[in-house]
Amino acid sequence: DFLEAADIVFFSLTNFQGQEEKIMLQFIKTYPDKIFVAGNGAKGCFIGVKGSIKSIPPSLSTAPIIDTNGAGDALAMGTINALVFKKMELHEAVIQGQELARKVCTLKASSHLDP
Repeated sequence: DFLEAADIVFFSLTNFQGQEEKIMLQFIKTYPDKIFVAGNGAKGCFIGVKGSIKSIPPSLSTAPIIDTNGAGDALAMGTINALVFKKMELHEAVIQGQELARKVCTLKASSHLDP
């Protein structure tokens, strides 16, 4: 249901190494009116839109990766924020989303939880 209703679909390709373009092509052929943004871990991400696929290289940050929890959410929300509030083009918005995802990966999650 979600895939049918969404205009932009974010997902991960990190567990499909070597099959990224095949999977992206399948999505854009099946849903030609949708935008697909797929995180690909340390390799960057892919954009699929209007029959074409673009690979975007990873962030150039050299900060150490501490925890990847939340990286996908950061990619999605950073991209959407840049599209909606900053009125950026898709390619630039995804780069901004990647920068936020990379920043999230450099943060240590708190180990202190209040009851």
